[in-house]
Amino acid sequence: MRIGFSGAFTGHLLHSIAEVFGRRHPGVDVQIRQVQISDPYGPLRAGDIDLQVTEPPLAEPDLTLGPVLVSQPRVLLMSSAHPFARRDSVSVEDLAEATLLTVGGNVPTYWLDHHFPRQTPSARPIPHGQAMTHWEDALSLVLAGKGVTPVAAAGAHYYSRPSLVFKPFTDAPGIDYAFVWPTGHETALLRAFVRVAMDQVRGVGGPAQTVENLWAGEGTGT
Repeated sequence: MRIGFSGAFTGHLLHSIAEVFGRRHPGVDVQIRQVQISDPYGPLRAGDIDLQVTEPPLAEPDLTLGPVLVSQPRVLLMSSAHPFARRDSVSVEDLAEATLLTVGGNVPTYWLDHHFPRQTPSARPIPHGQAMTHWEDALSLVLAGKGVTPVAAAGAHYYSRPSLVFKPFTDAPGIDYAFVWPTGHETALLRAFVRVAMDQVRGVGGPAQTVENLWAGEGTGT
């Protein structure tokens, strides 16, 4: 069973879940691989993966949106030299005063508009900068002072360094990470993996889980 993910946060989480799934289904080989943000649904459509955890929204007739595995607060990634770095928090309205790094490639417009808006709630334009094709691009571009970009709060857990700053939004919605699979290709094995995953993040069948101890591979039970 081949499962895709977009970022280190969900990849680590899926590896922890796969260990539990493997103990319950010892004959199944679970392979987990990263899907590049520049082609978020290509591997699913090509049959290279069977299941994926990715960020909604999703409006693709050939793909099915499953349950949300986990949600994260949305924060703004910036260089420590950026003027916003001295603030305790930021708002979506503040983005009119920054350059927003976006995502390029075969990415739906509706998805980009949701995660990388072109105007603030008061209709002020938000300047867009260079488009990234890999999440790692965000680190080098931000450090080079080319702009800021929204990420999940968990990013600070994986990309912490003195020259990077993660500031919480006061008014932006969180980021959901949901299961997606090709429409019409839902199998018993796929349903079993999703069920184990949801049980793990909800603490079913054992002590209550937190995202933090799943990151660490702790307390996943059997």
